[in-house]
Amino acid sequence: MVSLALILFFLMGFFPASGLVSKSHSIQLTRFPLPTNNLIALRFTNFVQASSLTIESPIDIDGNSEFLAEARNRGWQGNGTIDDPIVIANVHITSPDSLTPAIRIKNTDLYFVITNSKFSTTSSSVPISLLEFQNVSHCQVINNTMIDGGKTGILVAPGSIDIQLINNTLINFENAFKIGYLADKNVTNILISGNQVTNNTGDHVMAIANVKNGTIKNNILTSNPSHAINIVHGYHLSIMNNIIKNNGKRGNSMRGISIYGSYDVVIHDNYIENNFHNFIGIQIGLSSNIIVKHNFISGKQHVFGIQLNGASSDKNILIQNNMIMYSDGPGIMISGFTNNTVVKENDLIDNNVSLDEQIDDQHTFEYQDTMNSYNITYLENFYDDHDNIDEDNDGIADQPYEIKGLKEDTRPRSHPINVQYFNKHVLTKPKITNPHENDNFAVNHQVTFTWKAPEYDSDGHGITSYSLYYRDVYADNEDSWIEVVSSLKETSYAWTIPPTLENKEIYVMVVATCNTGYSSRDIIYITVFGAGDITQEPTDYTHLTSESTETTFDENSDTMSTPGYELLAILPMLTIISITIMRRRKAPVTRGNPTRTRFLSLQRTERQQHHG
Repeated sequence: MVSLALILFFLMGFFPASGLVSKSHSIQLTRFPLPTNNLIALRFTNFVQASSLTIESPIDIDGNSEFLAEARNRGWQGNGTIDDPIVIANVHITSPDSLTPAIRIKNTDLYFVITNSKFSTTSSSVPISLLEFQNVSHCQVINNTMIDGGKTGILVAPGSIDIQLINNTLINFENAFKIGYLADKNVTNILISGNQVTNNTGDHVMAIANVKNGTIKNNILTSNPSHAINIVHGYHLSIMNNIIKNNGKRGNSMRGISIYGSYDVVIHDNYIENNFHNFIGIQIGLSSNIIVKHNFISGKQHVFGIQLNGASSDKNILIQNNMIMYSDGPGIMISGFTNNTVVKENDLIDNNVSLDEQIDDQHTFEYQDTMNSYNITYLENFYDDHDNIDEDNDGIADQPYEIKGLKEDTRPRSHPINVQYFNKHVLTKPKITNPHENDNFAVNHQVTFTWKAPEYDSDGHGITSYSLYYRDVYADNEDSWIEVVSSLKETSYAWTIPPTLENKEIYVMVVATCNTGYSSRDIIYITVFGAGDITQEPTDYTHLTSESTETTFDENSDTMSTPGYELLAILPMLTIISITIMRRRKAPVTRGNPTRTRFLSLQRTERQQHHG
């Protein structure tokens, strides 16, 4: 059981000094305004123009005296004090070769600012970094453009103090930021804010290690085939209000925000949307005292939500008030040794629909014998695949929600609870009631599909139509869904299964669309055999009860019978059913992966533009 102190901490909404956030690093969970999409587009095209800048040769400085001499020689203003910092401004510097950064400054504690400038490299050279800072203090890099710079845009070596990297634009690097790697010293007191990075082709957009006391906020990271924010051994950090969008790379596992071996970290108010190809929104490993709160994670294709990773030793984790939608895998996955973790008041919508696993608690399943010392609590989350029946209208569903891994949420919410905070339109899915998951059918047979209308629309719109689709389980492209019928007004449709699906395993999808074009869907898996393999559709036995069936024994016969049937007469049928069950097999797809289609992608794009 979770201790009383831990419960009180979660109810209060903050960690005490001895808990997740220490007195020396008390973080207020304040929601900051996010830039609009128009602002994103504008700022990505508002580069510093080289024609308005003074072309200068590369700068290489070692020590205070050399820095002051270079300032006099080049006419830079300032004397390096806090009230009059040295200012390098309005210059265009090109790196001439792979060993020469545009600016390299080291071993100085003078205050200095680099601003309103452009840095690049020649097409024939790939420098290690464009801007490089080693053992420096009191550095500000503000409102610069770095483009086609090779391996690293901005490198900050361990031992540096008081670094601010603000409102810079970086395009076409391998690693846009590389902070604090390869040493036993920390980078201390760092702010990375308002930067915009696109087409970062290396392993990480922000590769950060050995950082103590820092804030990473308001950055816009888009169209990068790499990890967005990757932190190793970070201490007392706040990661907030970052937009991580349209990132991913086919065949590679990418992460939006990843922390490893870290403690006292708050991850909040980040928007992680429309990323693809094995993309994990937020991943935590071997870390402690972590808050993951008020993040919006929405997938596109092969995307997962929040993961406590592998055989780690995470402890004191709070995952609260996040909205996770359209993940191909579970919205939340917990594995390894995870201690004192609470998952509460999250909205889990349309995740892992083919396996119905909004949360996958592998930890509980694997380590159930030691659960007295490894506590995980699920409380008052919303699961759109739950019955969500709420007879007393208290906002809590009447039945617990079962979680894979021998756990349950005893008080699941009956409706989403974070919709207004994120200003998102949520339409819960239609629920297919017939046929059932894993049912078998023969070609040329008519199957009546029925479904329940969505129970909740956050904007109160009416459902205008339903559509029915199918696809081969093994198809894996955005055009693989095939429309059966559209513009339905009823919640049922009789479909004659075509001969082309003989011996196929297929997904069938029902899509509900409201009057603004926003849609939601439910998917089931069925198997189709040849016409001679099954003589009739599976019988619906849900109407039978113990009172409606009677078994009798005839003393003059060796058989038992039920009204209208004899046991011997149905043995051949039982044999056929047994063989059929053996032939069934779940589709070998990874974590339940119904491919997102161009149709659904367009629907999501439209509704994100409309509501986001």
